[in-house]
Amino acid sequence: MRLWLTVGGLVTFAVAGFATIWWFFAISLGEQQLVRAEKRLSERGYELRYQRLEQEGFPLNLVWVLHGVSLTRVPSGEVRSRLEGVADAVRVQARPWSPQSLQFAVVGKHQWLSDTQGAAGAVTTIIGSAAGEIGPRDAAPGWRLSATLTGIEARSESLQTAPLTISRLSVAGQLPLSMDALQLQVDLTNVHLPQDTGLGSVLQSASLNTDVQPLPHNFDAAALRTWQGAGGKVTVNDLQIAFGSLQGSANGAVGLDQDLRGQGSITVRMREPQRFVAAATEAGWIQAKQQPLLALGLGLFSAKGNSGKTEAAIPLDLRGGGLWLGPLQLATLPPVAQ
Repeated sequence: MRLWLTVGGLVTFAVAGFATIWWFFAISLGEQQLVRAEKRLSERGYELRYQRLEQEGFPLNLVWVLHGVSLTRVPSGEVRSRLEGVADAVRVQARPWSPQSLQFAVVGKHQWLSDTQGAAGAVTTIIGSAAGEIGPRDAAPGWRLSATLTGIEARSESLQTAPLTISRLSVAGQLPLSMDALQLQVDLTNVHLPQDTGLGSVLQSASLNTDVQPLPHNFDAAALRTWQGAGGKVTVNDLQIAFGSLQGSANGAVGLDQDLRGQGSITVRMREPQRFVAAATEAGWIQAKQQPLLALGLGLFSAKGNSGKTEAAIPLDLRGGGLWLGPLQLATLPPVAQ
């Protein structure tokens, strides 16, 4: 009996000692990953700073708390707009036996300041809460990321308008180990716009499932030219939108031409298009005398859907700096970056 108690005590001591050593190793490994993340962000033109780092959670949790956090993109070269985010604290945690699966949360509200270089001027965005997870993908080597933001409010310092608010924004993405492509799902709920667009001032919901390949280094003109030269493409697997009388979906693939204008094709499926035509006429987007012709044109692309309601499937092309419906140019497309 005494022998078994001795053996059990030694085993318990060994396990506890190993667990303690592993916890300190894992917590220090997280600090090393933070240093690497700072370096990668710096290479992309961003500067991450924090006042102090706390490490806690022993023995069942690995917890890193960054206090006084700021992330800044300083204008340089073709990047003319400044972007800065600040938060009181960011909390990241994991289990010692699964340190590669991280949960993160911003403690309290946090704020972003961006210079749009346009009529909106400087825009301040306050986010009520933000939390998510980072970890390895299940099906293939790579990484997955999910984040949920609530209580978003963006206000322009130049425009005398109401703020833009978003009740909830959810993002889920997956990247291969090479991090040169992105699968992305974005969902928006209750977006209140600063003014009535003609369809109302509330976007009830929108969701986007898309693939980006390859992944651009960033979104300034120089990086987008490199992306365009590499055959960059955004594949819209599914886009769903509910915005007043505009109810529908879209799918297709879009890239850029040499002048950084949209290039590709998109099929838009609009439910009950006659409601949209009536709203567009009331908003003054089209003249009353044009309504019968537009309704006739939409009728050529319309049929009864599974719900029994009329649906219009409209094939649109982006080419030569324009948005086209067959031989008819509907709009002019400017470059996505100057």
